[in-house]
Amino acid sequence: MQTGASEGKNGKMTDKMSELILCRQMLAALPYYMEEAAINIYSLEELSYYIGEHLYLMEEGFMNAELCTWIDKELGLKELAEELRGILKRRGTLAEFIAPILRESYYFSPAETQQIVAALAQQENRSAYERGKLKADRYVVSHRYVSAIYEYHRLLDQKEQDETLAGNVWHNLGKAYAGLFLFREAAFCFKSAYEQNQNPESLKECLYACRCMQDEEQFYELATESGFLDTEIEELNRQMEEWSQSEELERFGEELDTWFEQNDTEAIGRQLMSWRTEYRKNVRL
Repeated sequence: MQTGASEGKNGKMTDKMSELILCRQMLAALPYYMEEAAINIYSLEELSYYIGEHLYLMEEGFMNAELCTWIDKELGLKELAEELRGILKRRGTLAEFIAPILRESYYFSPAETQQIVAALAQQENRSAYERGKLKADRYVVSHRYVSAIYEYHRLLDQKEQDETLAGNVWHNLGKAYAGLFLFREAAFCFKSAYEQNQNPESLKECLYACRCMQDEEQFYELATESGFLDTEIEELNRQMEEWSQSEELERFGEELDTWFEQNDTEAIGRQLMSWRTEYRKNVRL
């Protein structure tokens, strides 16, 4: 996950989220491929950063002999590798495995390291269903919508008995579909969520999705059936109108008009490339 230049013992620097971090350990000639996020890791600091940023994606599969070998051979951290192998051998927990990695890298402060390890320990005490939901939720936050959709459907196939929790899964599945502009599918999910969790927010999101796909008939039918007063329906419409006329959108619209008026094919091409790159990121597994 090289986001910039990295620094090992020779005095380079690593840029993480616009922050310069001094790397205390050597860099790997061969990176460690993190399949969950489809990125390469070149240093212990980057590995620690990954753990902190993808806390809810951490699973037992993260603990493996290949990672221990990489830390040993590529980073030259034999003592750490042996400690991790010992944890693997005695079938330790994920929190126990990750703790020495964070301590060795010094990427996080001792207090931050303790918080991360505690969060991992707490996560391991959750049910498999809850852990799966947290994982899928993290995919949504990271805009990996297709991965989230697969995970949410896997959870829904398990027929969770807690209707509120299942309703929340349907709600977030709707968010994932909306992120891909699949508003009809999103509306169905939000409606299914409301039927199970009775959360007014799910119903509102369903109505917003109907408006986004310009289905006025379904919008008013659903709003009326759900007992919305005329004043509440007006407020929903006003909110949607406000979002569609934000200053940011207006500025972008004016910018697009200028590009087309001036036949600025270079600027248009850059924008199209940016949209394509972003969408590819959103749909990758």
